[in-house]
Amino acid sequence: MNLRLSKAAGYAIHALHYMCRANSPKPIMVREIAQHLQLPYDSVLKVLRQLAKARVVTAHRGSKGGFSLRRPGAEITFLDVIEVIDGPLEAEPHPAGKGSHGKPIANDILAEATAQLKRLLAKGTIDSI
Repeated sequence: MNLRLSKAAGYAIHALHYMCRANSPKPIMVREIAQHLQLPYDSVLKVLRQLAKARVVTAHRGSKGGFSLRRPGAEITFLDVIEVIDGPLEAEPHPAGKGSHGKPIANDILAEATAQLKRLLAKGTIDSI
């Protein structure tokens, strides 16, 4: 089993961290974030729009527009960001490999591993990196 962070979730975490560190009272333009982090503009824009829809950031329109954090980086967890971008983190039940009790052997272990991973990701915040 490979556990990988999607590129989009990685872009979102890096963009939010940049915004957190910038600590700007004004909205930060996507072009600034993308250039500073050397990330594709379109990808950064896409994840920031997803984060705006989920109310993690605020989108500001106009020539001086951009994005700003809706809450401090200390209140935005890795789990929040990953689940906005990639969807809920869940262990998928697997029907094969039933044990002596008629229950799939790995399902309980995977469910517990997923729960532990969620707890760990919920502890890490954007301002902690």
